[in-house]
Amino acid sequence: MKIKSIYLKCPNIEANYHFYHHTLGLKAEWLANGNLQIFTCNNSIIFELEKKSKAFYHFAFNIPHNQLEAAANWLLRCGIKLIELENQSFVADFDTWNAKAIYFYDPQGNICEFIARFDLPNQSDADFSPSAILTVSEIGWVVGDVVETVNELMAATHLKVFKKLNGNAQFVALGDNEGLLLVVAKNRPWFSDGRRAECFDTKVELEIKENSLELFIN
Repeated sequence: MKIKSIYLKCPNIEANYHFYHHTLGLKAEWLANGNLQIFTCNNSIIFELEKKSKAFYHFAFNIPHNQLEAAANWLLRCGIKLIELENQSFVADFDTWNAKAIYFYDPQGNICEFIARFDLPNQSDADFSPSAILTVSEIGWVVGDVVETVNELMAATHLKVFKKLNGNAQFVALGDNEGLLLVVAKNRPWFSDGRRAECFDTKVELEIKENSLELFIN
């Protein structure tokens, strides 16, 4: 599964423009109605202006699987603090997924993630730079009933459950290493901080076996 674009509500477009374009160095394009599109190498995030929104989201970017340490040092040089995890480490080790990740916030309070997936042949010998931010590979999808939503999505899209992570009814990942929908129960604490997941308007454009699909949640 590939994520083509994710559409997220944003109360302060200017702050996100400065962060993603000037600090992270990603290509940015202004859209109609004051909206903003941020481009990775392979897909994009569209921030939709909603000044009174209190929305925050969790999404992840795939990076070359041999560059997690380089990515962490690059973020620090950019003046971005890493989120310290419960074990007083900055690196999350997902043994089941054969992946490791680091986390940081953007100005909106979105929980951003750089993840190195060792099953993907995307290693790079170049210095870490904006071009190493390969793709948006995960988006959190917060719902009231995870099991019901997962069953509906699997029936409608033929997506399959990814390798289980602390398997329970509060968190299920659908897709593969290139793209994952993280179906998360409302009020579940996010992995990386103490805030609880909330439902906010979200739109995702997917490509599943060359078929395009749009999903909405609000």
